Amino acid sequence: MISFKKGKIKVPEKIQPTSASIDESWLVLRNVFDKVFSDNTQDISFEKTYRVVYDVVRFKQEAELYNRIKEYLVQRFESLRTDTFSKGSTITHSNWEFLEKLDKVWKSTNIHLECIRDLTLYLERTFCERNRTPGIVETGLEIFNTCLLLPLKDTVNKEYVNGINDLRDTRTYDNPHTEVLERLGSMMLTILSGEDSFFVVFVQNYLLEESMKYYSGLSDSLSLKSIEGFQKVEELIEFETKLDETFLTSDAATKIIKCINKVLIWGNYENIVEPLLKNALDTFNGEYLKKLYYLTTERKYRLKLRSVIQDMINRNVSAIELDESEKKKSIMGSKWTSSIIIMFNKYNKLLQGLSFEVESNNDNETKISIANDRLGGLQQSNDTDGNDNVEDVSQGTISAAGLLNETFSNFFKQNSKHSAQYLSFYLDSCLKNTLEKTEINDSKNCIIDCVNLVRLLPDKDEFTIIYKNQLTKRLLQQQSSLKVEKFACKRINEETGSFWTHKLGTMLRDISRSEYLAQNFSVSQQQKSIGDLSSKDTLEFIPDILTVTSWPFQDIDDIVVEDLILPPQLETLKLDFEKFYNKKYNERTLKWVHSLGSIQIGFQFEKTYHDLIMPFYSALVFLLFENHDELTIDMILEMTNIPEQELYRQLLSLIMSSKSRILKKSPVSKTISKTDKFSINYSFTASTQKVKVQTIVGTTSSRRNENNNINNVLERERINATNAAIVRVLKRRTTLSHTELLERVTEEVKPIFTLQSLVFKKSLGFLITKEYVQRDPENSNLYHYIS
Repeated sequence: MISFKKGKIKVPEKIQPTSASIDESWLVLRNVFDKVFSDNTQDISFEKTYRVVYDVVRFKQEAELYNRIKEYLVQRFESLRTDTFSKGSTITHSNWEFLEKLDKVWKSTNIHLECIRDLTLYLERTFCERNRTPGIVETGLEIFNTCLLLPLKDTVNKEYVNGINDLRDTRTYDNPHTEVLERLGSMMLTILSGEDSFFVVFVQNYLLEESMKYYSGLSDSLSLKSIEGFQKVEELIEFETKLDETFLTSDAATKIIKCINKVLIWGNYENIVEPLLKNALDTFNGEYLKKLYYLTTERKYRLKLRSVIQDMINRNVSAIELDESEKKKSIMGSKWTSSIIIMFNKYNKLLQGLSFEVESNNDNETKISIANDRLGGLQQSNDTDGNDNVEDVSQGTISAAGLLNETFSNFFKQNSKHSAQYLSFYLDSCLKNTLEKTEINDSKNCIIDCVNLVRLLPDKDEFTIIYKNQLTKRLLQQQSSLKVEKFACKRINEETGSFWTHKLGTMLRDISRSEYLAQNFSVSQQQKSIGDLSSKDTLEFIPDILTVTSWPFQDIDDIVVEDLILPPQLETLKLDFEKFYNKKYNERTLKWVHSLGSIQIGFQFEKTYHDLIMPFYSALVFLLFENHDELTIDMILEMTNIPEQELYRQLLSLIMSSKSRILKKSPVSKTISKTDKFSINYSFTASTQKVKVQTIVGTTSSRRNENNNINNVLERERINATNAAIVRVLKRRTTLSHTELLERVTEEVKPIFTLQSLVFKKSLGFLITKEYVQRDPENSNLYHYIS
């Protein structure tokens, strides 16, 4: 090892006479340089060498000296190349032999050049700095590159890559050979060729090409379609990353990893990645999916991953079929919704923590690039395209939750015919379970899960109308917990907006107030009965006082039967309550809708006692048999005034239902006629004490009428919402064309429903008629807001 103790340079106080001949000075310096390159520096006198250099500079011959040093270095490096790396040298075919020789030459060259620089320091500090000329070391490295490295660049490339491949084959990176590659990598990055380093100009692209070839050959031995094969790829990437970090720049290492991805994964995308993704999604293997996701951060591939994941989720969700074996549509719809919720929650958990790119207009070029990768094309650019940059991953992304919402929202659009109805069926079944306190927590979780899907419906208003009808039945028949009903209403309101759900809140308030009135009425009845010994039996009366405009009744007069004949005890109770209510609210009018009520009657049959929960009309019929053994239809009509068609339906329910056949008729038949006689079926029995008497569902035509009513309500509500949206838009803009107005109103109502042109036309016509909007007299395509 050569070393010199550097001292402070200063001009000698006393200059000895010396020859001014450059030739004589060069002979001295050349001899010194020869000793340096021979590693024989013990006899070199730094002071004498310094004096020689000083004299040359003093006599203005420094430029000649500088040029002679350059010529000397040229000769040295050419000789070094010829003697060490020529075909006739002792170098063998071993790639490490060549690399080790080059490593040794590089280490000694650095030492020699630094030594010469120290010996000629006065020349460098004066001539080089004054003329802005490269110093001895910089000049020496440039000559080293020109005379030794460039002539050997093909061999350097080949042997350097062979060395890397040798480490890849052995899967080792912590050994002396790695240190050789590290020092040579540093050499190639240090030495400049033009405006960039030798590595970037001559080695990098060759290394990428050869790495591509290496892994292409390796892919044949890997079963990449299996999880085990992909795990091998992960191991290869992990090894390659650690290996490259030791002797390559981060940029080169990143590009090599991209090469591995292109060859082993993306080069055969449909045959490898898609089956692997399918496997991860089908088995809900979150860990495996995340590994696939984080395999690359390139935008174009993340976009493709997103597309494939969405397609697979949509395919799996679309594969959920309705259980046609279920006779009840409500049960069938609930099962379907339950399967959808389970699928949504599983994918939500599976994709948690991931984010996906949002496709832009520039991504058409990305798709072409992916196609090129499949054909084995290698892009040797510096990846300056914004679509490929790692940084672009953070631009225009969507979370896993957003991706799921988008996918399921599209699914509901494709299945809009029944999605809203089935989600409502599911909520209805959940809420009916809340009468049992032990089921409340589970039901709340189910409600939250279902409402999360409700917000993805394209037509939330349709869901709200169906839900309102079902809520009416639950509240009036006391089939659910009022507290949980309020919880569900609040959740729905948060997702669909108060415009559609404010009436749900009013319905719930009506029931709460009714409970309060019932308690007060019960107290007043108890006080009345004190001292009245004739009052033996006390009826429990639970009134429901409903605000007509908030409940889904088409026409209240159609369902009110004014001349209905009640049993004396019920008639007395009705009059007592009217008196109590009018005393409290003398400006309000009560209308009794008995058909919406129910009655619970305890009755002892021959074998068992049962509490019969019956529709009001059925209960009126059954109570007649308290004083009669047999009755005909005409007799029942005369004693109750129940509408005739409704009476037929109630009687059919009482004699035909397999679970609640509490009446019988003679003669026995499947139809009812005027001459039939009805009596109590004392042989009736059931496994439970409480028996719910179900009313037979109406005919197909009645169900069709019910659907038509829902459609009519839906259209009316949409027109009202569109009216409000048009007024809001025109208030802000004053004047708009037909197209602009349609676009803006469509956007206004989009969160709740998809605006149809017919609804928009009807709404606009209504507002023009009512003089809220005026059509421009000169341009019929323009509309003005009338303030």
